Amino acid sequence: SIFAQAQQESVEMFYQHNGFITFSTLDNLKVNNPKQYVRSRFPDGIALDTCFVNSTMQEQLNATIEETIIGETYLDVKTVVPPVLTDMDISSLLHLCPILQGSKAQAQVLGTHFIVANQMIAAALKKFEVLFRESAEVAKPLGRDPQSSSDAKTKRLGKEVREEEEEEEEIPVTQKGNRGKKKGAGRSKRGKAPSGGESAVEGKEEQQPLPDEQVTSYLQEWFDDLEEEVAVVLSGFLGPQLGEVQAS
Repeated sequence: SIFAQAQQESVEMFYQHNGFITFSTLDNLKVNNPKQYVRSRFPDGIALDTCFVNSTMQEQLNATIEETIIGETYLDVKTVVPPVLTDMDISSLLHLCPILQGSKAQAQVLGTHFIVANQMIAAALKKFEVLFRESAEVAKPLGRDPQSSSDAKTKRLGKEVREEEEEEEEIPVTQKGNRGKKKGAGRSKRGKAPSGGESAVEGKEEQQPLPDEQVTSYLQEWFDDLEEEVAVVLSGFLGPQLGEVQAS
């Protein structure tokens, strides 16, 4: 019929011109069984969650990801695919890219639409490793206020001195001759090599885990033009690995 022919021409024109067609568009064109219809009309295409795309789109995306890996950088997939694609559509499309498949994949999919090259991830971990080492060498724990740590240590030492003075005051006058011995014993007790527990590491501060916000800030400082959204998802991905690096 004339309607069926006009319908077919509209679908083909839209698809050929854009490289995709949404299932909502097919519904508006009164196409019955949209997925089955486009699959029969365009057998080389790919059916996603909300649309049907040309296989060329997947091939071009795969090539762009390869360039990202070579450049040791990242890719926001939303910048290279039609804006009508949802996060689920993008996820399905990425699962079809050969370069991301298998254990030897050289990039990671972070969040819903970011691709980050393994070399960029390795570079970030290396920078944090240097940061942690330098922090340990200068004894300035990360993630903790150095002033508050110093104040706490001063208060602890002050408490010990006060306790020693109180002990001296409690000694009866008749034991004056032994007072020096008592005082000396107190000093000896604190000077004795610790046997374990917290006293074994007295004066040595443990490095605190970096807050996610601080990790994000470092990433944006080290990598030029790194978008905040990418830095946030990369920070979350690095979290468990940073703990291992900091503990080593």
